[in-house]
Amino acid sequence: MSQCIYKACADLSTKLIHAHFGRAGIASIKLKNIHGVPLITSFYGFDLGSDKFRLNKHYKKLANVGDLFLALSEDMKKDLIDNGFLEEKIVIHHLGVDLNIFSPAPLNTKFSGDFIFTIVASFTERKGIHFAIKSFKMLKKYHSVKNCKLRIVGDGPYFNQLKLISNDDTDIVFINNFVSENPRAMVLEEMQNCDVFLLTSIKLPDSDKEGTPVVLMEAQACGKTCISTFHAGIPEVVLNNQTGILVPEGDIESLTSAMLHLYSNDSLRRNLGENARKHISKNFNNKIQDNKLINIYKKFI
Repeated sequence: MSQCIYKACADLSTKLIHAHFGRAGIASIKLKNIHGVPLITSFYGFDLGSDKFRLNKHYKKLANVGDLFLALSEDMKKDLIDNGFLEEKIVIHHLGVDLNIFSPAPLNTKFSGDFIFTIVASFTERKGIHFAIKSFKMLKKYHSVKNCKLRIVGDGPYFNQLKLISNDDTDIVFINNFVSENPRAMVLEEMQNCDVFLLTSIKLPDSDKEGTPVVLMEAQACGKTCISTFHAGIPEVVLNNQTGILVPEGDIESLTSAMLHLYSNDSLRRNLGENARKHISKNFNNKIQDNKLINIYKKFI
């Protein structure tokens, strides 16, 4: 990667390097030394999780020669410090979403009449979708909810396991948005048409975990109440009992209880959704975050 970056950029008139992901930061050190310019590295989650065991010795060099490190959350900032990065070189910089694209559905939108829980995620173990499926089945079995669906949008290596757990439940619908001509438009439509958005991420034994999942920003920008977990930087994206509900990782009973609570309480769901839109507009707005990044660049150029 270092050689590739060098060959692609050696002849450019470079004033600053912004590397995305820890390994790209490491690979950009040679280019930084050649041009004598500042190096900023953004971290995203797994580069401080499962990746850190392979990269830890290289991170020591990056921590010394890098000029600034951007973290997505307080949790990620702590991980950077734990991995030897100096606190004074770390800035928390949130990702942002386009509020003009991700917005509440038009008032005249016709919905199916079912109460819909929706997940949009890659089908991997870390996303905790298996816990959401089990909770949904408990919700139906023990609480007799009616006209309720769980729509799971995405694809990935964990698909067969998830299908097995769903046990052909007709109220659990899997949707592969990647077969669509416009996968992003399909995701937006699914978010706008749901009643509650779910993302029940978990930390894996190899330390693999999330950063700050963008789908939670997008869903809240659409005015949707989210249920998620106390995991990584998620508590900064979904504010517990203010814009949504957070539950412990892998806690099926707590997750089922949260789903039932929002299913049964229209006014609470509406209020949380309104708060969610305001929260994203203020703290995860791509226009605001872009300007903040520009100002960061200006300090180094």
